[in-house]
Amino acid sequence: MSDFRSLSDLERLLKEHFDPRLILHGVTFGDPKVMSKVLKEIKRDLGGSEGRPSEDLLIKAIRKFELKGDTDTFTELKYLCYGAETPVGPQKYRIIEDKHSFELLLKAVEKKNSKQLRRCFQGLLSSYFRFDPKQPANQKGSENWSQLKGFLKKVLFPIYQSSKDRGVIPEWLATLHEHNNLLNDNPCKRYADSLIRGTTQELQEVCIGLGIESSSWVWDQAFLAYVQMVCDMRDEPFMSHLNGVLELINRKGQIHLPEAMAIEATSHCVIRYSKCANTIEHPYLRDTCVRKIGNPMLERTKWDALVDNEPARQMVTSWIKQQLIKDFFELLAQDGAADIRRLKYWLKWEKHITELWFYLGDMAFSDQRPAFKNVRERMGGSIRQLVEASRPENNAFVMRIGEYLVIEFSTKNNAMFIYQAEDASPDMKRQYRTTQRLKNLKGSLGKHSHQRSWESTFDQVLRRRLGQSN
Repeated sequence: MSDFRSLSDLERLLKEHFDPRLILHGVTFGDPKVMSKVLKEIKRDLGGSEGRPSEDLLIKAIRKFELKGDTDTFTELKYLCYGAETPVGPQKYRIIEDKHSFELLLKAVEKKNSKQLRRCFQGLLSSYFRFDPKQPANQKGSENWSQLKGFLKKVLFPIYQSSKDRGVIPEWLATLHEHNNLLNDNPCKRYADSLIRGTTQELQEVCIGLGIESSSWVWDQAFLAYVQMVCDMRDEPFMSHLNGVLELINRKGQIHLPEAMAIEATSHCVIRYSKCANTIEHPYLRDTCVRKIGNPMLERTKWDALVDNEPARQMVTSWIKQQLIKDFFELLAQDGAADIRRLKYWLKWEKHITELWFYLGDMAFSDQRPAFKNVRERMGGSIRQLVEASRPENNAFVMRIGEYLVIEFSTKNNAMFIYQAEDASPDMKRQYRTTQRLKNLKGSLGKHSHQRSWESTFDQVLRRRLGQSN
């Protein structure tokens, strides 16, 4: 019976708007403005989506409600529902941040008949998706947002059932009924499965069906659910999916994450990786950590705040030290010929190195080839400049090991120099140094040449200095 009634309504509307008298004596038939208006009214009367009202209309209704605490018309009430999260005026007043006003709004909506309740529901749903309670600036409205979620969840079924009884279920309402998970505590876990398979189709379809904007928290939470699902996997599948997560973090996928979300996802991934049975260096994860969080050797406070996991910090620190040692003795070595002996030797001491500095000569400091740009990015704040006009290819590598500073140079025929760190460190803070100055810092404890079996000699010197037995 309800199907016939809805078809009768449609027939009546069409007759009214296309009455021959109106066509002949009114506007021109086919006028796009008139047809758009007719279509909008038909959609409204049959339960369809009207779309978000203009910002001017929302602001006008919100200002009036802020002053009076009440509405004069149903249209104004509907506008308040769509604009519950909209900031207004110099003080950026938002209904969702005003506990008293927000409760008045929900009570007013709850009193409406089924048709009006459905239209207000759609407006409140729009505000629900637009307001992100996890944003630091939105903390004041997070409690009301949770109340809104509960309200929407409570009235969803009655509204759906009422539309079903009428025989006309709007597409957006059918979509929400199918995806009522969006009103639960873990709203986007459902979409993690499709993201694991490398597709955003289901997420895109539900967002189109509900008019959810690309800036909505729904996309962020879906991605985090995906990250969490990957991190909950056993080691082998986690490793196989990690690069896919890192692609999205680095904005190389279909979802472009806000920076805060990318940082949070990076934190989840690096903590999970540190728990693997084999924590072999993962260059993509290492570089992502440095890019999104920072160098843990230089930015310990930031790492503690954003990651707060010491095993993860130590793991990435070790990776970075190993890579920087490789960079110095491979890329920055004299004539581009890797110094394999020194590379292997200092990699052995990596775990004892607590700080690193790199004094780059003019060639390495200004070289614009990608490999050199990448090295300088990894070195970050540990770069200093080595000024030596006669040898622009020379570079210096300074390591702190215990209470000592050890300096190696990239060009051949240079010894290893060792200093008392307490005496030499103040002088090291300067940005510019010459090779001669680096060879004559305060607190000198001698130099050692790279002759014959120099590795064993260096071992003896360093172990004696550190109080280690052979």
